[in-house]
Amino acid sequence: MKSMSAAGWGKFASACAIVCFFFMPNVRWASAAGTLRLPPVADVSMHEIAPTANMGGHTHFAAGTTEVGKRSRGLVRFDLSGQLPEGATVQAASVILTVTRTPALGGVGSTFGLHRVFSQWGEGTKTGNLGSAAEAGELTWNERLSGGEAWTSPGGAAPGDFFETASGSFSVAGKGVYVAGPSAGLLEDVRFWLGNPDSNFGWMVISQSEEVSGTARGFGTREEGATAAVLQIEYAMPGDIVPPAISVNPVGQVVPAGGTVVMSVVAEGSQPLSYQWQFGGVDIPGGTGDVLALNFVQSGNAGVYRVIVSNPAGSVIAGEAVVSVTPPEPPRILGVEFAGGRILIRVVREPGIGWVMESTDAVGSGVWSALATVAPAAGTEIVQIEDGSPVDGRRFYRIRIVE
Repeated sequence: MKSMSAAGWGKFASACAIVCFFFMPNVRWASAAGTLRLPPVADVSMHEIAPTANMGGHTHFAAGTTEVGKRSRGLVRFDLSGQLPEGATVQAASVILTVTRTPALGGVGSTFGLHRVFSQWGEGTKTGNLGSAAEAGELTWNERLSGGEAWTSPGGAAPGDFFETASGSFSVAGKGVYVAGPSAGLLEDVRFWLGNPDSNFGWMVISQSEEVSGTARGFGTREEGATAAVLQIEYAMPGDIVPPAISVNPVGQVVPAGGTVVMSVVAEGSQPLSYQWQFGGVDIPGGTGDVLALNFVQSGNAGVYRVIVSNPAGSVIAGEAVVSVTPPEPPRILGVEFAGGRILIRVVREPGIGWVMESTDAVGSGVWSALATVAPAAGTEIVQIEDGSPVDGRRFYRIRIVE
């Protein structure tokens, strides 16, 4: 792995703050509490300023943007094959990284994300701040496998090379130890790789503020020893997993049309707990948290809601909650006035109801013309409608409610 340009990394502090963990970086072990810590099997950085160089054997990988505006990105991969006890269920995952190098003037803090990579890349063996020319199969800024496979665009790009959304993130300031997760995204990645080991291409470490100069940081690699990244996995054995149980059920509500419904559930049991809210027995898209919020409810939202809580040991259905939606108040005409040959009508617009303002010159004719269509609103407000047509005699107005 190479660091950044001489101009960028030359501004980095030369001293390296070494933070020692209480385990050997190249030895895997699992504690009695169900914790597995794994060292990386590959880590490397790639740099925009040296697009054809490889830095796979360097003592740190870089991510972020140098003080001269050049980007760097890091990659790290862990081997999960055969690491967990048979029958174990992964409960949580996090990644521990150590910042060993910062800009000489401190740089600018930023949040770094770990993005799951979709394709194979070659760590390589080159060293030095600028690395050296990549050999076949080694990673560079331009190619994930030099001489054979290019990134979707230099440096990699979403969604072709990695997930756009970070699986986990961590905010970085100065030197020290930082932890990404535990998060749902990292847990999903680890579980996916356990079931699909041939698709395990690790994570790309990217500053979420690459447009900001001075966000570059150097992270310890497996070549540097104690500061290498660590994948920490919490797991449970079948007998250790407690099925979910509901301690607080969601509560039904009566709300006016256009209002908001917020329902929640409290469940106990072994993590991770997953949630799926249902309406009328059908899954609600996006209703996968312990809180369900429904904004701007209408009559079609009235009915029975429930939530299913699950973990690897089973599922439980919380008590049903009934939501009732009261009819909206009809709009009210406040007044009519003449101004500059125009007729202005002021109407109180109530939430949760749509309507059409219509006019006619003869009530008995049955011919009404639409002046304005007003969509349902989230709150009460006064609407002013203008009738600019010439008036000959009398004119009548009405409001027609739109379902």
